[in-house]
Amino acid sequence: MANSAHSQTPSTYQPGLAWFATIGGAWVFVLVTLGAFTTTIGAGMAFTDWPLSNGSVNPHGWLENIAMFAEHSHRLSGTMMGLITLATALWLWKREPRRWLRQLGWAALAIVVIQGLLGGTRVLLDAVVAASDQLIITCNGSSVKNNTRVPFITPLAELVDF
Repeated sequence: MANSAHSQTPSTYQPGLAWFATIGGAWVFVLVTLGAFTTTIGAGMAFTDWPLSNGSVNPHGWLENIAMFAEHSHRLSGTMMGLITLATALWLWKREPRRWLRQLGWAALAIVVIQGLLGGTRVLLDAVVAASDQLIITCNGSSVKNNTRVPFITPLAELVDF
């Protein structure tokens, strides 16, 4: 058994941590709802750059244009989810004696970061698809140009012909 301070401390209920984790869980609902709304109205590509929106954290006109509002609100909500998850992971790391729960906090953070990167990559790849129709559609592995199957493990650089 390891002699770390974490393994010697008995586990106790932490109401602040429990409430904060509950807020994080509720925020997932907000994020998914905003994402669904953005997709439903076809506003997922209201901004073609990432991580900023039109080169800004506060892009001009986003409060007046519903598509820009939906997409930017989803991005801001995702950023907030990342910050909540980071705070939860750090809180667990500092205060939680159970190793498995601390590791779960870091795993949750990794999942949120990966999801954010996937969303950002989707935005950036859409700009590449607009520039060239030689890129695969990653959801089914077919070429946009001629609908032929492309090996899923084919490096992205080989699929783009500029």
